[in-house]
Amino acid sequence: GRLRLENLEGEAGPAAAADLEAAQAEVDRLGRLVDGLLALARADRGARAPAPVDVAAVVAERVGTWEALAAEQDVALTGHAPPGTVALVTPGTLEQVLDNLIENALEATPAGRGVQVRAVRTPAWVEVHVTDQGPGLAPEERERAFDRFWRSPTAGWDGTGLGLAIVRRLLRADGGDAELAEAPGGGVDAVVRLRPGRHDPPRTL
Repeated sequence: GRLRLENLEGEAGPAAAADLEAAQAEVDRLGRLVDGLLALARADRGARAPAPVDVAAVVAERVGTWEALAAEQDVALTGHAPPGTVALVTPGTLEQVLDNLIENALEATPAGRGVQVRAVRTPAWVEVHVTDQGPGLAPEERERAFDRFWRSPTAGWDGTGLGLAIVRRLLRADGGDAELAEAPGGGVDAVVRLRPGRHDPPRTL
């Protein structure tokens, strides 16, 4: 569908350009919605296999992936995680979770401001915080944001209404959790909680 719309864009006059752009955006949104429904179905039925994951490496890799888009939007995206930070989580889950939270944070953050991704170790958890400098959400909105198909009417959070439901479902299946808190300055602090893990030291002969 999107390819056909792009082909039409070259043939359409200026009057139709805005309509085609809106149609492309709707195709993209529906594609993300379908992908989200499939991911949620897999999360609901799939067997989980948590393993030690290098959180610092995942944070650096995902921030690196999103930096170009953030720069296009004039948003400063930064990441920090202490080396050796390890959590027990099904491989691939933290990447999916961070992609969702970073996308939401970038959508909510106006140009000239920033998004920060940082990992910290608490006594009970490895926490990863994705903090934006957007308009924030009211306390009741921050909890409702995890309901399936809920979308913020103002802040740009959770474009399909499924992303945060998937995030929480995946994390809880691995013994972790997620919540939205108020960030300093009034934005959103998306908090990911993971069970701490460790790397086994290399064996010596």
